[in-house]
Amino acid sequence: MAAARSVTAVLLCFLTDLLLGLLISSSTGATNIKTFYQVTSSSQNGVQLTGRQLTRRSVLECANLCLSPLNSPCSGFAFVKTSSLCKLGEMDYGSPVTHPLDHSVYGASIVCDASSGFEVRTHGSAAACLWISTTALSFENAENTCVGFGGHLMTTRSPDKFSILQEIVKDLNENTWFGLSTSAFPDFRWVDDLSKPTQNISEYIFDTNQPDFDWDHCVEMFPWSLKANNYNCSVPRKFVCERK
Repeated sequence: MAAARSVTAVLLCFLTDLLLGLLISSSTGATNIKTFYQVTSSSQNGVQLTGRQLTRRSVLECANLCLSPLNSPCSGFAFVKTSSLCKLGEMDYGSPVTHPLDHSVYGASIVCDASSGFEVRTHGSAAACLWISTTALSFENAENTCVGFGGHLMTTRSPDKFSILQEIVKDLNENTWFGLSTSAFPDFRWVDDLSKPTQNISEYIFDTNQPDFDWDHCVEMFPWSLKANNYNCSVPRKFVCERK
């Protein structure tokens, strides 16, 4: 039983125009494997990397830096062959940035601990380790449940990640909480790090004329439009938890 609980589900994230990069393994007591896919120049538009910049001799050395706990979180990197510059950071598909052609950009897949009913869901360039509720709770109780699993309500920082949630809500056919809320309308924040969604993502996820009422501080997804709506936080809803 203990061995079964320790099993991790490992996923390769593929893009339609993906060129498989390199495979690097790191062990932390269980089998943790990150697979980096290379994002081709045609798919780099909208990808931004923010983080440390260091000089390294090769793509492999740059990838090892991304794996290091000292550089966590690192969900991707760019290696510039002409200058041997290694750029580490988070893959943000909501920002209007195009990398120069001399940048080789890599995104990392995820490692999902499949205990407690978590599973990997994918769409396009996005992958997430998720748990889908079978009961309805208030937003606060839903988030507390996710924290108890070592995670948080699902965040959707890219269109592909939002599409994963859309597929889940379509199957549930119920209004569903996810990880966006506010304590000062209309300043909505992601629950995991309290950062603001980019303007592109906010415009992409919210339904027409949403958000509206300034007393509705929590965000759900409608099953009919598969778009976001701010609503009363105390109303019970199904919800989706995410582990990083």
